[in-house]
Amino acid sequence: PITGDGGVLDGVVGCINMLGEELASYIDERGRIERELEQRVEERTLELTRSNLAQQSEMRQRQRIETELRMAQKLEAVGRLASGVAHEINTPVQFVSDSVQFVKAAMTDLSGVVEKLRAVNRAVLGGAPSRDAAEEAQQAEDEAEIDYLLEHGPRALDRALDGLEQVASIVRSMKAFAHPDAREMSAIDLNRAIESALVMARNEYKYVADVTTDFGDLPPITCHAGQVNQAVLNILVNAGHAIGDVVGTSGARGRITVATRREHDQVVIAIGDTGTGIPEDIRSRIFDPFFTTKEVGRGTGQGLAMVHTIVEKHAGTVHVDSVVGRGTTFEIRLPIEGGAPGRRPLADDDAWVADDGGGVRASPAELTTG
Repeated sequence: PITGDGGVLDGVVGCINMLGEELASYIDERGRIERELEQRVEERTLELTRSNLAQQSEMRQRQRIETELRMAQKLEAVGRLASGVAHEINTPVQFVSDSVQFVKAAMTDLSGVVEKLRAVNRAVLGGAPSRDAAEEAQQAEDEAEIDYLLEHGPRALDRALDGLEQVASIVRSMKAFAHPDAREMSAIDLNRAIESALVMARNEYKYVADVTTDFGDLPPITCHAGQVNQAVLNILVNAGHAIGDVVGTSGARGRITVATRREHDQVVIAIGDTGTGIPEDIRSRIFDPFFTTKEVGRGTGQGLAMVHTIVEKHAGTVHVDSVVGRGTTFEIRLPIEGGAPGRRPLADDDAWVADDGGGVRASPAELTTG
């Protein structure tokens, strides 16, 4: 009990004051710590914000560099395309030119003979046949070698028509590849598309390999035609390069085999070559972007990566079977009715020529005559 004795009361008051001071000190310390933590959080937030902005800037710069690299490679491929087109179209155009020149010269000679014969005809109709005119007509006929012209004139025209058909074949193949790819899938004749790809890629293999085809009876398949064309073309170019490496050492021509077949609700495209083969230790990396075993300047490491991307976006699969020293076979499986819904089609900038064991797209690789 509190009494009049001031000692007990003073002690209680002293304890209360001491506790109050300690509480005030604790509150002050807590406030200081909270302010310090808030400051640290603000500093860290600012630091993270700056770091995030720096990372975003770095990512944008990296994307810009990659885009510029793709465009540079695309322009290089277009340059190769233009050179290949000029070279391949030049041969049939030369056939046409030579044949037309022959026919033009023949027409000049025939015109001279016809004029002499007309003179004879006029003399006969006038009632005064001229032996001299007849002899001149016969001499003109002999000099013009009429029999030779009658035999070789039609042949020259046939050669000209063949040359024009070869040019038309190249142009049709170019249109199949160079036409902007539709955003919506459409039904295509896959075998015909592969034939166009063979025409487009022939400049990459015609000096080193022969081609054997075995096309099955396929229904129309629903796909992005330009992208599937590109995937096939990339593998064909890759096959030509692989065989070229073998021919460079052995001298013997290689072979590319292209086959199609239907299996249930899928179509299968098998493209094989007798090239160098792919070592097992790198086989799992061949579809990685920018991975290439080619020397600098020849390969970009995008061709097979693009094949994988295209096939995947069509809800298909691509498998490789390879034996070092014997060759490689790529097998692409695509659904007949098109890929899974909601898959984004490749943008035009995504489809481009890769020349490393890769290939081409929407911009075709070197063209060739049939």
